[in-house]
Amino acid sequence: RLESLRGRVEHCRARESAQAQRLELAEQVMAWAELMGDGLDDLPQEKQREVLLLLLDEATIDRENNVNLTLAIPTEDLASIDEPVSGSQCRLRCSES
Repeated sequence: RLESLRGRVEHCRARESAQAQRLELAEQVMAWAELMGDGLDDLPQEKQREVLLLLLDEATIDRENNVNLTLAIPTEDLASIDEPVSGSQCRLRCSES
């Protein structure tokens, strides 16, 4: 029974560590997005579209006309984000460049 409890504690610690890493990743992505957004505001609309197309990895429309966008964020040390951002069907896939 003690071994079972130790296993559960270890599992909880691992989940807590993973959640902390996801939170740190989300904060880094948000900081990057703010930086990109500030820079986009200064560009003409045609250049804004070009930049956003460079980030777009995949776009799909399902039978209910829901749009799913997958964006590739160029970075060296961010991992994948697999869960959609709340309120949208947007997933970010980080890539090295």
